[in-house]
Amino acid sequence: LILVASIVGAWLVLERAQALFFRLGLNSAAFMAQLQNLIHAGQVDQALTLCNVAPSAALARLAKAALQRADASEAEITQVIQEVELDLRPLVTRRIQAIGGVATLATLLGLLGTALGLVAAFDGLTEAAVSVRQVVIGRGLSAAMAATAFGLIVSVVLLTAEIVLGGASRRLLDDLALNTRRLENLLVARARSRTPVAP
Repeated sequence: LILVASIVGAWLVLERAQALFFRLGLNSAAFMAQLQNLIHAGQVDQALTLCNVAPSAALARLAKAALQRADASEAEITQVIQEVELDLRPLVTRRIQAIGGVATLATLLGLLGTALGLVAAFDGLTEAAVSVRQVVIGRGLSAAMAATAFGLIVSVVLLTAEIVLGGASRRLLDDLALNTRRLENLLVARARSRTPVAP
């Protein structure tokens, strides 16, 4: 059972690492600098093309949705940006807590293996001859401690991965929030510059 937990945990870690470091992330500073230049130059179509270069990246998806409404009112621009940001948050954070859950499960399965190993060792004592009782106890304790060790090893690795991936998801969300405000300010300023001033 601990082996199954370790396989599930490894899958969760690999999936989240691939999502956070490759699929959802991008060089936001360079991306926003290019996007800002294109928006200031009035080249919204080229800005949309830039977003299509990394279509699965969270910031590019948000920018694309906002740019598709670039000619809308300030309120509509703000609303679409907020909606897309809320839609993207679960994509960044999902399954990270599950890694910690699997780590806890691995620890508990290790403890269960220890308890079962001790029960088996003491049951073996009643049936074993006096001359082999030490061997029976030694084997039983060895199996019991191996279960605990395996469960703890899996747990430590998964909890470490959860800490690293949790930090990466927080950085990605912070970066997304910062650049969301920057993008919103750019598009709202663009909308205001297009609005005719009343005499």
